[in-house]
Amino acid sequence: MTAVHPERRAELNFYLSPILKLRVQFSLPLFYEYHKNFSRKAAAIILTRYGKINWSIRDKDLYFQVFAGRHVVPAINAHHGICDDDFIGLAHHKRNSTLLELMPTVISAVLWGANWSRRRTIFHCDNEALVYILNKRRSADSIIMMFIRRLTLRPLKYNFHLMALHIAGATNDIADAISRQQWARVHHLAPWADTFPCQIPNLVELIYPNFF
Repeated sequence: MTAVHPERRAELNFYLSPILKLRVQFSLPLFYEYHKNFSRKAAAIILTRYGKINWSIRDKDLYFQVFAGRHVVPAINAHHGICDDDFIGLAHHKRNSTLLELMPTVISAVLWGANWSRRRTIFHCDNEALVYILNKRRSADSIIMMFIRRLTLRPLKYNFHLMALHIAGATNDIADAISRQQWARVHHLAPWADTFPCQIPNLVELIYPNFF
C-alpha cells in the first residue's frame, strides 16, 4: 500500500502501535474478534455519516465486551443499537423520505422473516412510491436498492410471499401513533403489540451486497 500511497506510511505506522499493544492483551481469537468487529463498525459509520475514523483510538464498547469473552454483534453499541440513528442520518443526508419509510419493512423482514414461512405477508403503507417499489422490487435510487435486495432475499430464504398495499394516511392510525410516540394509543389500537421493543438490527444486516 505504501508503495502506491507513500504519504500514508506515517498513518500506518501510527496505527501499528495500538495493534501490537492489543495483540499482547488479547489471545489470538479475541484479537481477531475485536478487529473484525471494529472494522465493520467503522465501515458502517463511514457509509452512513461520511466521516473519518481514527483507527488508533480503541473502541471502548467493543474492547471491554471482547476482553470479557462475550460474543459481539457487529456495529452494536453496548447500550443501544446504532442502526436507527445511522439509517435516519443516511435518509436525511439523501433527503429521501421513501428511504426512511422503507426502514420498518426491511427491519421486520430481517427480524421475523423466519416466522412467515409459507405465508403471504402484506405491508400497508401510505407512501404510494414505496408501495410501487416494494411490489416491483426495483428503484432508480442505488441506496434504496441496497435495502430492496436484502428484502428480496428474505422471501427466497424463508419461502414466503411479500407484497404492499396502499392505505390512506388518515386511516393509518397505528403507524401514526407510533410516529408520535403515543404508546398508550398504540396499545389501545393494537393490544397484541409487545410491551418492550425488539433490538433493532445494525445497518450492515439491512443491506445487500454486504460490503463489510
